[in-house]
Amino acid sequence: MTASWQCPEKIILSLDLKEELLGDSYKDFEEIEYINTKERLINILNLIKKNAYRKNYIASPKLLESKEFSDTTTLLEYLSRTF
Repeated sequence: MTASWQCPEKIILSLDLKEELLGDSYKDFEEIEYINTKERLINILNLIKKNAYRKNYIASPKLLESKEFSDTTTLLEYLSRTF
């Protein structure tokens, strides 16, 4: 999750090919591509290879610039409500 905030333009994949316990932790985050089948993984990798992959969501850096947070917990609570 931190990587998606630090580098929103980067492609971030979450693999859960064996449907493990808590493997779907990032399933509902638009900025992270959740992959749970081999076919989907191959499709996404082919799109990346062809430079045709587009992220559904890119966070605006200005969103966080306008806010001040007293600690990390407050920031995470804000982000969970916002995204």
